Amino acid sequence: MKDEEITSRDQIVKKIGESTGRLIVLIVVYVIVAAIINNFVFPLISTISFSASSVQFSGKGVYQYAPYVNILLALLFGYFILQAFVNVVYWNLRLKYDHPTAASMRSVFRIIGVGALVAAIAGAVGGAASGVALGGFLGI
Repeated sequence: MKDEEITSRDQIVKKIGESTGRLIVLIVVYVIVAAIINNFVFPLISTISFSASSVQFSGKGVYQYAPYVNILLALLFGYFILQAFVNVVYWNLRLKYDHPTAASMRSVFRIIGVGALVAAIAGAVGGAASGVALGGFLGI
């Protein structure tokens, strides 16, 4: 059933619960995955060392790639969390407004959320000044 076909208040309340639950689950999964990668995977890889006849490998330098892995995790889970948040906003607005109004607000929140996600990642990569500058342009 498409979103615009759902008009019953009980179905909308059920969708609010489902989308809120999905949002909470995604946040918890992100925290768990980030903790596992940062506290177990990186230390495990750094202890691995082997040597073949022509190739030597040591995992001691793996920590220098941790920021890149964390940024990719933040982008991936951030987008999924953003979509779940946008659905929560949409279904809460559907209690009072019709589908076109709620869908337009969903699009506005999605655009603002993607901009905030990009500004946060830019701040993490390029420093706080670049994140603030990008956030300022997003506000314009």
